[in-house]
Amino acid sequence: MRYIKKPEIILYMKSASVLYQFWMHTEAIIKLPKWFEAVFNTPSHHRVHHGSDVEYLDKNNGGTLIIWDKLFGTFQEETFKPNYGLADHFRSFNPFAIVFHEWKNKVFWIRFFCDIY
Repeated sequence: MRYIKKPEIILYMKSASVLYQFWMHTEAIIKLPKWFEAVFNTPSHHRVHHGSDVEYLDKNNGGTLIIWDKLFGTFQEETFKPNYGLADHFRSFNPFAIVFHEWKNKVFWIRFFCDIY
């Protein structure tokens, strides 16, 4: 098998993906044409991704193409303006606590499940 082994191609694709995702963090764009919203991730889809409302949790994870979320059942149309933020209402301003709190939770669950078996 022949694989593309040029790091510059990977760097180019990563850069294109990040540039595409940059413009999605806006509330100035409400909706785009239906054909575009059917295939690509848009600001409307991305607002759902950042929402902390129960209906919006773990939805619209695709970076560029929204078809993956539609295929795997994680797509959610924006039906109301989302409340942004974390679902568990994190109460610390300590940057280390903010960065590592999920790691702490994962270690807890790993230990919990390892004790069961």
